[in-house]
Amino acid sequence: MSIADVTPVVIDSGSSSIKPYLVGKTSDGVPELVWKSIIKTEPDIEEALLGNICLTGGNTMLTGFKERMEHELAALIPPFNQISVIAKDNRKFAAVIGGSVLSSLTNRWSHWTTRQEYGESGASVVHDRSL
Repeated sequence: MSIADVTPVVIDSGSSSIKPYLVGKTSDGVPELVWKSIIKTEPDIEEALLGNICLTGGNTMLTGFKERMEHELAALIPPFNQISVIAKDNRKFAAVIGGSVLSSLTNRWSHWTTRQEYGESGASVVHDRSL
């Protein structure tokens, strides 16, 4: 019988979002996805986007997530660019708050799809309404 030498590894739950390879994933981390999205836009708005990176969702509430994003993004972008990562205290509920605001806007009702419409036409009704 042999005994394996196992070295414990501690990975906080936020690290897998920043550097997925730490948990065996080959996908890009959030900083890379943000940067790749920004460079796909028009060059004249890149600066504005880099200055307004807004974190939302429960996982971004992890201690140090904002600072980690800033650090990792700074390593990806050209050195002359300024970045600003915004992390409001209520970001855990931002999706719910945004959905609530959107649902209260009566001028958007014509863009809504009912369950019946979706049942009759499927996903194509969403495509048709957005064009």
